Amino acid sequence: MEYKKERLIMIICLALFLVCMWLIVMGQKKISFSGLGMMMLGLIGLLALLWYYNWRHSK
Repeated sequence: MEYKKERLIMIICLALFLVCMWLIVMGQKKISFSGLGMMMLGLIGLLALLWYYNWRHSK
């Protein structure tokens, strides 16, 4: 059961990483405040994933 939970968390983190990267790339293509907002959301998402990774491995 624990293995399935870890696997599911890993898949969710990978999906969130891909969404955040997509937001950054698509935001970079738009030259406007909405593009900047998309890039900022992507950056916040990447920082949240990095925090979660460090929190999980510092125990």
